[in-house]
Amino acid sequence: QKTKNPDVYYNRARIYKIKRMPKAALWDVNLALKYKPKHLPSLQLRGELNEGLEKYEDAIADYSDILLQDEKHLESRRHRAKLYFETEKWQLAVDDYTYLLMRHKDRNLNYYLNRCECYIQLENYSAAQKDISRVINRDHKNSDAFLKRAKINIKMNKRAQAYVDLRKSIAFNPKNGEAYLVRGQMYFEDEKRPEALADLNMAVKLYPVGASYFYRGACKTVMGDREGGCEDLTKAVALQHEEAVEYKKQYCH
Repeated sequence: QKTKNPDVYYNRARIYKIKRMPKAALWDVNLALKYKPKHLPSLQLRGELNEGLEKYEDAIADYSDILLQDEKHLESRRHRAKLYFETEKWQLAVDDYTYLLMRHKDRNLNYYLNRCECYIQLENYSAAQKDISRVINRDHKNSDAFLKRAKINIKMNKRAQAYVDLRKSIAFNPKNGEAYLVRGQMYFEDEKRPEALADLNMAVKLYPVGASYFYRGACKTVMGDREGGCEDLTKAVALQHEEAVEYKKQYCH
């Protein structure tokens, strides 16, 4: 005979989760919530199961139901902030990360990093700069953080500071190919061709994406090496770099 005791279904759902049987666990936790709709542990468990099954909107709904009952439920807010971030709901993610950082003093560096990215997507560069600077103040040798701040400074037209941040990014991680790419692009735009080519050579070696080949190809072309430039531009086109298509049509025949 089937029981109507929600604890039975909840506990079995937990066992199924441990055994990596998420669909069976979800079936049982739904029964638990049928008989006890506002049971916070069941809602939390269902949210985590939905998240694992990539049913992100359902998971967000579960975490939101928990927070309606208890706004201080940190685990649900952490999960919801992460899902808002991953589903590109930038402002909602900012709100949750801000709550975690300010209301509960949960100063996790990843929260600052994620909120920084949200601010970048929202084009709030001054707020993004403050967040990434907080990360750098606590992690003085974080190459990726210096790279991110350099990109923000470029957006804010603070190019001198961007150069400083890129130098530090490379100093702390000489294999950070993206940092060479960004600095090489800046040198190219500032008409410092030899410096640009040196950095873009490193970018192609360490970070062989379409943009690395495109900017090196463009740099070689304006420096008179059309054959080498067109070879790079062909590779950039193959890597689906959109700008390279028109540039190649213009300079390579």
